[in-house]
Amino acid sequence: FKRLPYLMTICAFANIGSQLTVIGNPQNTLIANLGGLTFLKFLAVMIIPVVITFTFRLLVYSLSFYYPYLRGILLATDSVSTDIENKPLLSDEKLDIEEETMNNSYVRCFYFGLVVVVMIMVILSLAFEQNIGWTSVTAGFSLMILSAIYQRVSRRQKLYNETLSVLTKIDFTILLLFAGQFILVGSVVDIGYPEKLWSLTLGNLGEEKLLKFPYILAFAAVIAVLSNLLSNVPVIILIRPFLARWKNSRYAWLQVSWITTLSGNLTIFGSAANFIVAERATRTGLGGIMTGIAHVKFSFLPSVAEIILGVVILHYTCLLYTSDAADEEDSVDL
Repeated sequence: FKRLPYLMTICAFANIGSQLTVIGNPQNTLIANLGGLTFLKFLAVMIIPVVITFTFRLLVYSLSFYYPYLRGILLATDSVSTDIENKPLLSDEKLDIEEETMNNSYVRCFYFGLVVVVMIMVILSLAFEQNIGWTSVTAGFSLMILSAIYQRVSRRQKLYNETLSVLTKIDFTILLLFAGQFILVGSVVDIGYPEKLWSLTLGNLGEEKLLKFPYILAFAAVIAVLSNLLSNVPVIILIRPFLARWKNSRYAWLQVSWITTLSGNLTIFGSAANFIVAERATRTGLGGIMTGIAHVKFSFLPSVAEIILGVVILHYTCLLYTSDAADEEDSVDL
């Protein structure tokens, strides 16, 4: 069967689903800290556009399997053979696998239960407005310890100790990618190109005009282009000095959160999820399927529609959130 639609579905819905909460992706966590956005109010604002966008993308991808023209565009680049050599297991290997499965079933269930408990604690901590950074670090440390203990108890790792078992799960390629991006962003900021680009495109409009229609769409276009050139997290670092001077910065940060995340579906360079899926596909022998051209053909136009749709919805749903925040600040001043 054709593999490209399934790979693209993973990328698209991973990016869309990550927009629902402040811990869904790195840019949301960064924006929540910069804009003072709480977990529950962020969820309340984003749930409507995320559900609508999810439904829209699901409809588009479902229709792509039925219309010949769309199928010709979406599936033409997938020419990898699906013939897989199945090597039969020896009888002793089968017995070892069955015995190991029987012994580890209860351990696996207990480990899964502990992971669920940790995730519930994370959600409760964020719902009660605890520090996002400390909550994430504590949860990650706990899951790493639980994974190491599970590997030891179930004897899934016989050649390595717990430390190496944890280290083997770290994707150093992605870490190097982010490190390179931050070095690039620091160099670009020092040169002064972001400020020049902002002044050239949007600098003369002003905050009051920029956050109204149709100028908000121009704001979204510039952020989307920058997100695909530098990736989403570096873009937030770049525009932070500009948005810090705005009075209605929370509304702006919510719009930036939506635009930077959904822009990840425009091209293969838009988000780390795209790189991860493409790299894993290459490792499993599916290299050459998820190319940059195939990604654009499959996802560009739906992503443009989703960005515009989300910007319009957030323009009205954010008014309630920002007005509540303004009332709270006024009450504090009094």
